[in-house]
Amino acid sequence: MTTDNPVPVSIVIATKGRAEECAILLQWLQRQTYQPAAVTLIGVETRDLPPMDGEPGFAVARLLSPSAGSTFQRNVGLDWLVAHEYLNDERGFAIFMDDDFRPANDWIACAVETFAAHKEVVGLTGWVLGDGVKGAGLSDDEAGAFIEGTLKAEPHWTNQADLHQVQSGYGCNMAFRSIAARELRFDEALPLYGWQEDTDYTGQANRLGKTVIARRCRGVHLGSKRARTSGVRFGYSQIANPLRIADRGNMGRKRALKFVARALAANIVNTVRRRPDVDYSGRLRGNMIAVSDLLRRRCRPARILELES
Repeated sequence: MTTDNPVPVSIVIATKGRAEECAILLQWLQRQTYQPAAVTLIGVETRDLPPMDGEPGFAVARLLSPSAGSTFQRNVGLDWLVAHEYLNDERGFAIFMDDDFRPANDWIACAVETFAAHKEVVGLTGWVLGDGVKGAGLSDDEAGAFIEGTLKAEPHWTNQADLHQVQSGYGCNMAFRSIAARELRFDEALPLYGWQEDTDYTGQANRLGKTVIARRCRGVHLGSKRARTSGVRFGYSQIANPLRIADRGNMGRKRALKFVARALAANIVNTVRRRPDVDYSGRLRGNMIAVSDLLRRRCRPARILELES
């Protein structure tokens, strides 16, 4: 390990088609006041991974997954961390960050303090000050402005009291203790974008402790539109994935149905409004295919691989 910090912290970053965004995230991580012991970058092709210029101050593993998809890729990263003994220390933890997430400089330090002070906490997710996923996306300059406070934090579901217990971490920035990261894996039956993979993983982890909002772990999710899943495929996942997760016991049935109803309503309304920034009509078409499959008892997450890309 290349860090003298007493608590070993590892970071898993799954990326595809966004080497530039990933390279910028590495620069943000180098500014952390508490440096990680290791960062795993998992792509599908060599061109997914940014070139390494100089020594970042922590170990960086550039890995390739045999299959595309956030669940597959994150599992490759976890397996590497286990094989190289980065998750042996019970004080340590693994952080999952999207390549377009931008953390405040003390994100890791605040996570270390939260886990140390609250032994019952097995997982945490940070306060997202700005989230470009539902709009046109945010820039790195805007991310910096949110973190510095020159831009006011936007309304977001992570804006809750510190240590507020949640049923799911937010996949763009969440962390789990070594005891969970060693043993638990993401559900590879949720392909490609892996919609709600964070809920499924948190549902598993919550059998070991509780997952909370760590309010001091602040950051911004840019919501990059490059290499996103098609609207039709994403719309299908909006129906199929919550039902799969509920069947596995990692999400309540009522909550799964609420996800389904909310997706249908949002896609209908925004298709009528003809919002140009998101393919809502494609999502609605995917919703309808999933509902049709559900009625014929053949709805399953992997069906998106058979749909138009």
